[in-house]
Parts: sequence; structure tokens; C-alpha cells
Amino acid sequence: MLDTMLNQFPPLEQEAFRETCLRNGVAPDGFTVTAVEGAVPARGRSISVRFGREVRQYDGSQPAQWTVDFEDDLRSRVFG
Repeated sequence: MLDTMLNQFPPLEQEAFRETCLRNGVAPDGFTVTAVEGAVPARGRSISVRFGREVRQYDGSQPAQWTVDFEDDLRSRVFG
């Protein structure tokens, strides 16, 4: 299993992440976003978002859908 960095994600998924960050007043460059294929057999793809010490995992089986859960975490101030 290899990690895939955000800049290797499909363009629409990269844009969804950036738009989510900007809509919530945070800089996209402050996050480290990776995906692991087959990391969780039931999901097939796991997205990891890191900001400082905080790391959250999201179901990445449907491209760009994980950004909805990420946005919920941003609004809840999970990342500070």
C-alpha cells in the first residue's frame, strides 16, 4: 500500500478540498492530505488529513465525498 499525496489526487477532488478550506477561512497548504488504497478493506480507500498534531481519517471510496466530512470537522474546529 502506497500513500498518494493530494497533488496526485484527481483534479476535481483536489479542487473540492481547496474550495472547502477557503470557504471555511483556512489555508489549504497548512494540511497534509494523503490517501491509502486498500487500507480499510470495507472502504477501499482511506483519506488522512493532518494539521499539526491532529489527524483525521475519512472514507475515500467516493472521490470528493470525504470533503463533506472534512468540512464538518472544520466547522466543529477539530483542527483548531
